[in-house]
Amino acid sequence: METLKFVTLALCLVFAGQEVRSLEPNHPVEREIASGEAHAYQITLAEGQYLAVTVEQRGIDVGVQMLGPDGNLIVEFNFEARKQSQEKVEQVAEVTGSYRLNVQAKGERDAAGYEIRVAELRAATEKDRALQGARKLSIEFLKMYRAGKYDEARPLAEQVLEIREKALGLEHPCRNFFQQSCSDLHGQGRLCQSRGGISARDRHLGESVRARTP
Repeated sequence: METLKFVTLALCLVFAGQEVRSLEPNHPVEREIASGEAHAYQITLAEGQYLAVTVEQRGIDVGVQMLGPDGNLIVEFNFEARKQSQEKVEQVAEVTGSYRLNVQAKGERDAAGYEIRVAELRAATEKDRALQGARKLSIEFLKMYRAGKYDEARPLAEQVLEIREKALGLEHPCRNFFQQSCSDLHGQGRLCQSRGGISARDRHLGESVRARTP
């Protein structure tokens, strides 16, 4: 909780005094951004709405943070490090209000362009809600994994994989968040081996992840 408060405070300081632009469906925004710069956007969502925002990176890597109506950080997306690629932000609004998206340039680079657009805005489906649950579990998994709490992390990893397989199918292409989750789970499999062995369930998990990782 203290870490979340610190991150939220840091974001407030970075974006303090900056212009906040509105995001609207069918109105993409094209801008240039340079290393060390950050841009802020906002969009109003009703409880239960599903939002998908894409950020097309045109020569620069960017990260995107989403903040809730209370100003607290909900999630950060930065899964595509390639400078000619696309970040996708997905969220099911849990409360009605104004949500904020912060776009930050990553790495050292001269100004380059990006386009941010509302790809989808609609009522959330059960699948959307299930996948949001998987995203939350994956965040918890990463916290446990990075803290070295591997026994606590493993059940979370299994739940993420199970939810995503059920919602997306076994043959769904690994992209964006799913690709990142697979990479993290594959890393966990290597960790289990380094600890002196891997159970049948862990081996199955690792094989499933490898089968879905390009």
